[in-house]
Amino acid sequence: MGFSGISRMALAALAVVLAAGVGVVAVPARGRTAAPGGLGCALPGGEHLDVLRAGQATISCTANAGEGTPGAVDITPAIADPPPGLPYNFDLTVTTRLAKLNSDVVIGPGSFKSVIGFLPGPDGRLPLTGDLSLPPAQAYLVVFRFMPVTSTLTLAPVGQATGSAVLTIDGTPNANADIDVVLRVDLKLSEVLQDGVALHVGGSCRTATPIDIRLKGKVLVVPGSVSTLTSTITIPPFTGCGTTEDLDPLITGLVSGPGNQLTNRLVTRPPV
Repeated sequence: MGFSGISRMALAALAVVLAAGVGVVAVPARGRTAAPGGLGCALPGGEHLDVLRAGQATISCTANAGEGTPGAVDITPAIADPPPGLPYNFDLTVTTRLAKLNSDVVIGPGSFKSVIGFLPGPDGRLPLTGDLSLPPAQAYLVVFRFMPVTSTLTLAPVGQATGSAVLTIDGTPNANADIDVVLRVDLKLSEVLQDGVALHVGGSCRTATPIDIRLKGKVLVVPGSVSTLTSTITIPPFTGCGTTEDLDPLITGLVSGPGNQLTNRLVTRPPV
């Protein structure tokens, strides 16, 4: 069903009731096939509607012909606290390939809880926000080609993830969201042991600036589906490392730099 001359607020309200999974019944305008100034809710054949009924809710499409602008949107009964969008939640596991050390570190599984908004932007894509949560990971590394080092790595979120998406919901297992989102994180190091001896990095050893992880591509949204997106990050220099001596240069020299590949495995959770 297409709509013309209806405000973005009305479309958002309609999206809310559609998201609730209720049926929509169109009530045609009596004796009208066109509304003054092309206002109201229009069907593809040109017929205009007075109201849309969705479940127990009624959305008014009546235009105010006297003013030449769409009339107020009335929803009966009122929808209290409409959701900001459609929630899509994932279990997320990140495998990081540290370029300088030629070693893999597996972080997770954790979670990525996202919300895709109802109203598209100028580019036609829907806004996407999300919250990332990943557990600390134990890393076993070999430095200078002979010295074993173990440490705890943590990707700590810096604010919400932001981006956009295009939803393709076709009733098949291939239903997907084509996402483009940036997750900002600090990389923290702790509990570092060099050949079994504690390297006292302290509790504030982290990258001096956040790392931008870009997730771009199609993610399947049917519960239980598995999607894999790859990305490449640059690890910034470290700061705050060392309790008795400045270990920033050492950690930066061992870890920081470009070309670190990430494999992001997302498993779609059932809706809650």
